[in-house]
Amino acid sequence: MKPRWFLMSLFLPEKDSEKLLEEIMVQINKATNDLGIMVIDGHAETTPGLDRPIVGTTAIGISEKNRIVTTSGAQAGDYVIMTKNATIEG
Repeated sequence: MKPRWFLMSLFLPEKDSEKLLEEIMVQINKATNDLGIMVIDGHAETTPGLDRPIVGTTAIGISEKNRIVTTSGAQAGDYVIMTKNATIEG
């Protein structure tokens, strides 16, 4: 399964945030274009106390029903998709 869509949350330090936002978005645009993935949503904000940017991402794709692996059938080398409590912001 190849990801098709990309979402992100970007938290920037207050200093030079506009310039840094532009630099990061140019890199994200290049990477997603190279991979054939579409950016479909995002959020950016300045956050007091940060000394570097933090990016949280989600990639979404489509899989055939018979190719989805549940935890009971997982093997070394499989991709792990986390949902529910693991993704709730603390």
